[in-house]
Amino acid sequence: MTGAIKRARRIFMQGKDFKAIHWAAHLEVQVIHFSTFREMCSILRSSDSGDLVIYRYQNNPRSFLASLAVWVVMVLQVAKARIWGQSVVWICHNVDRETQPYHPRIQGLRRRLLVRFADEVFVLDPAFVTHCTRSDAKPISFGIKEGGEVSSANRAQIEKLAQRVDRVVLIAGQDGGKYKAFCRIPEVYSHFSKLGLTVGFVCAGMAQSRSFGSRIEQNLLRIVEPNLRESELSHLVDYIYRENADISVPYSIYAAATAEIPVLTRDDNILAEIVQRERIGTVLGQPEERPNRQYDFKGFLKRHDWRSLRNRLYESEILP
Repeated sequence: MTGAIKRARRIFMQGKDFKAIHWAAHLEVQVIHFSTFREMCSILRSSDSGDLVIYRYQNNPRSFLASLAVWVVMVLQVAKARIWGQSVVWICHNVDRETQPYHPRIQGLRRRLLVRFADEVFVLDPAFVTHCTRSDAKPISFGIKEGGEVSSANRAQIEKLAQRVDRVVLIAGQDGGKYKAFCRIPEVYSHFSKLGLTVGFVCAGMAQSRSFGSRIEQNLLRIVEPNLRESELSHLVDYIYRENADISVPYSIYAAATAEIPVLTRDDNILAEIVQRERIGTVLGQPEERPNRQYDFKGFLKRHDWRSLRNRLYESEILP
């Protein structure tokens, strides 16, 4: 913490994605979302001491000059906040590194700026606090998933798959980089084979070009659903596999808990600690926990909801 906390009457929040929108819905003050460079620059014109700027992801654009410009504007914004008595908060989604690797030195400067001068730094799970370079970081969370859909054609295909295998594993999202779920399909296949179970995979994401050999491919279904509603598949899908290579919380674990589908992951990443602590999933190599009543999906969503950001800002006396 950098000094006396200022009470916010208006909030500028980075991002216009569904996470920012859900958090903002509970803040009970005016929230202005910014994402473009022009919108970011417009904050510099604010001179109200009751303003709060919430930064989130610190990914750089591909262009070095554009990345440098963003860094300069951030320095000016933080300096102005201190001069005008405004508050600065950083929601650190990725504790160890950003998802996009462009110009890491500038990313490092941006992150160090926020670690040094933000009034509060929030991370997305209690397990991340000890990994954060800000010793007084506090945890917040996402919340229940709303919306989405599954087309009738895709549902029919998944139903057919579920009829011919013992277990169905859903993998959705991006592929490559920090996203490791799709490349683990052979390992997941081996896990269930050792248990004497046949397994089928529903791939709803960006792994359309991957090939896994005939034994896996015969029970692998590739679908396209821009906004998948996992809860419509709770009677067909046994597990949702997820694994990230960094210290971050994939929103898919909230989607899984909403649908009451256990998360499956490897034992050597921080997500394993979360799903076992919260009793919302299991790890490869462990025996199955069935039926699902042994999991605590409802408890997880009760302990973690979209009001967490608001509650932390109240505790810090940033919100009036």
